[in-house]
Amino acid sequence: MLQVTSNNYHKILSSHDTIHVFEFYSKLCGHCKMLQKELEELSRESEEDIIFGKVDIEEELFLLQKYDISSVPTILFIKNGEMKEKLVGYYPKVIINENIKKIK
Repeated sequence: MLQVTSNNYHKILSSHDTIHVFEFYSKLCGHCKMLQKELEELSRESEEDIIFGKVDIEEELFLLQKYDISSVPTILFIKNGEMKEKLVGYYPKVIINENIKKIK
């Protein structure tokens, strides 16, 4: 999983026809750690046209405000630079994978 920052955000999103799955997390959040394990498994199992990334909410206030993130963990599903889905809270990888398939 890529660490997404304000500095590399535009470069990561520049790959078109790619689905981006970003987790907004806090280092102290237990549910975030559980979710990160699910996303890491999915990233190993997924096709090349899906990019998984994580955004530390304590360091990336710009991205936090841009996507109106009010609680963690939050997962954003982005395609062609546009947010398609948003999940707030912990979800197992089956649900995350269903959301990816929905926007493919």
